[in-house]
Amino acid sequence: MRWFHEVVYEPGLLKIFRLFSLSVSLFFFLFYGFPTPTYEVLGTYRMMLAIMGLSYGVLFLYLTISHVRRWMKNFFLPVAVLASMFIPIGFINWAPQTVSMHTYPGLAFQPINSWTVTILMLFPLVITAWQYSFNIVLLFFAGLGIIDPIISLLIYEQGGEGLYMIIYASAVRIIAFTAIGYIITELMKNQRKKQEDLSRANTKLKEYARQTRELAVIRERNRLASELHDVLAHTLSGLAVHLEAIDAVIPKEQQQLRHEIQRALESAREGLKETRRAMHDLRAEPLESFGFIQAIEQMVKQYRLRGEIDVDLQLRKCPRQLSASVEQNVYRILQECLENVVHHAQADRVMIRCDSSEASRFRIIVEDNGIGFNPEAVDRSTHFGLVSIRERAERMGGSCSAISPAADGRGTRITVAIPMENSHDTHYDM
Repeated sequence: MRWFHEVVYEPGLLKIFRLFSLSVSLFFFLFYGFPTPTYEVLGTYRMMLAIMGLSYGVLFLYLTISHVRRWMKNFFLPVAVLASMFIPIGFINWAPQTVSMHTYPGLAFQPINSWTVTILMLFPLVITAWQYSFNIVLLFFAGLGIIDPIISLLIYEQGGEGLYMIIYASAVRIIAFTAIGYIITELMKNQRKKQEDLSRANTKLKEYARQTRELAVIRERNRLASELHDVLAHTLSGLAVHLEAIDAVIPKEQQQLRHEIQRALESAREGLKETRRAMHDLRAEPLESFGFIQAIEQMVKQYRLRGEIDVDLQLRKCPRQLSASVEQNVYRILQECLENVVHHAQADRVMIRCDSSEASRFRIIVEDNGIGFNPEAVDRSTHFGLVSIRERAERMGGSCSAISPAADGRGTRITVAIPMENSHDTHYDM
């Protein structure tokens, strides 16, 4: 049954249910306040009006108090629906019929009672069909609808005319309620299907927009890489050639000038090297050429050679078949972390591992043994590395945390948590 799971109520359902309960309560109290009828038997109905008004008032409070809803949890609405059914059946059918049959046998209020019960039970029928499936409607109204005939059998003499009228009215009510419930549940089913189709279409549209943005970013990166190659790399390369030519023609006795030329030449070569590295980083070729894990292994190998650091790579538990967006962002995050280690951490060892022990998300952890830093004192205007890592993590719907010092009073630990919905449960075997 649907209410045994975590229930998400249809929009506006509880609000309308509360308004119904309050309106019916005020209605009965209004008629209770009318002058006392001249017929003594109608005084019994006047007391019934007060009880009905009080009952629906209690139901209104039940639906209004939020603590009751949290305490009742998934049984909150079923209890309210059952109460709204038993109130008219119990007070309208039982008490007045008992008084009229045993005290005033000549009076018959059954038609009035039957119409009142039918009208008051119509609303919980709508609520049930609005929220639950048709099977629940059958359980509530086809199964519980036999209460009417049972009450009549207990009150009326066997074979009495009133008994047949009540049984007939109950049978018609059950059939009508079942048909109405079926129509409403089918309408709600179609509406939910359309909402799901719309939600899927909206999700596909968002994914298409995301892929379009990613493609635009890749194209812009490639354009920037081309600009770096055509302008800055060529300029630095030409500058290095000219400096080498100048160094070749400087007299040997001009040692100071030769020393400055060598320093300028080294700067030009280092700038050319960094420019080529930036061009390589801007392009998405590693992921496209090698795949996710192999691209990271290649990147780690380059940093080992470049920075003389020992990198312990443990990505065996990284989820398989990550989306292209997540792969790209994780690759850039690891690249940014290693770049920070080489330039700022003064570390000789880095550990990179993936932790997928949690069911809802997996984590990428990068920890070094460097000098550490104060994450809270990072200047967003000058330290773009950590800011970029956090932005990429948030772009994937995840989070990023930085702890420094990480262990033994040294180092830094960067942890990026990513929702598991971006991956599957299987893992790479390495």
